[in-house]
Formats: sequence, C-alpha cells, structure tokens
Amino acid sequence: MTTVRNRLLADRKALLDLGTRNRLINIPLRTKNIRAIEIVDEKTSEVFRLLGEGKRFTFLPADAESSEDGSTPALDALPQPAAPQERHTDKRLQTKLSPEALQKRLLDIWYDARTLEEEQGVNILYLGLGLLKWFEDDKSDVERLAPLVLLPVRLERSSAC
Repeated sequence: MTTVRNRLLADRKALLDLGTRNRLINIPLRTKNIRAIEIVDEKTSEVFRLLGEGKRFTFLPADAESSEDGSTPALDALPQPAAPQERHTDKRLQTKLSPEALQKRLLDIWYDARTLEEEQGVNILYLGLGLLKWFEDDKSDVERLAPLVLLPVRLERSSAC
C-alpha cells in the first residue's frame, strides 16, 4: 500500500513543471531577449474593467527622459493614489520602453504569435494582471515573478509602417 501511495505522489510531481522556464510561474522581466512588455503606472482594476467593456488598448512608450535601459525614474517614483486618475482610465498602456524599442518588441511578439497560431492553432498572447513575487527557498536572494491573472488577448497592427 505504501509503495502504491509513493508512486502516486511521484506521478503527481512529474505533472507539475516547477522549473524556471515555465512562464506561468516565472516571468524573467529583466532579461534581454524577453518577449513581454512591462506595463507601468496603471491600475489593474481599471484595465480589467475596460477590457470587460470590450475596449481596445494601445501602448504608450516612455517619455524622452527615459534612460538607456528603458527605466523611467519619474514613473517609478510616483505615489499610487487611491482613486484612478485620467491616465489610469484612458486606453493607453504605459510602458518603460522607448518608442523604437516598443515598436520592435511589439512587432516581434506579433510575428511570434501569428506564426504559432498559423502553425499550431494556439494563441500565446496573454495579458498578465498582477505579479506575485516569490523565492525558491528561504535562503534564496533571486526574486521570481508569477502572473496572478492571465487574460487571452490579440495584437492588431494598425499599419505596416
């Protein structure tokens, strides 16, 4: 009986992919070749509400003051107010990327998604709302991020320019 129980527990563990390559439990936002766009200074509840109403969003690149790595100190230092402001209720998702980097990243993601959908019939585009910070063990200093809510989305190109 104990052997059968141990075997069942081992089989269950084999079904769980707990490796860091699994994007459902680890999104490496700070890597160079990441195929994701980090949204900043938005209220998750407002984005979710507007998506539920069928609204379409566009992406807004960082201001000219952005640094080379795409970080925008002005946005990072903003306090989060309790009530949504106009920038939280518009249909533009703010990013840390420069206009050129944002266009390149969007085009790369669009091509990858289109290719996979044509070849395998699978939609790989999801909007992750909220990130959970976790560590592999108590002694680890490496912060991992996992999405809390995933919503399937589409990317549509407005022009080929």
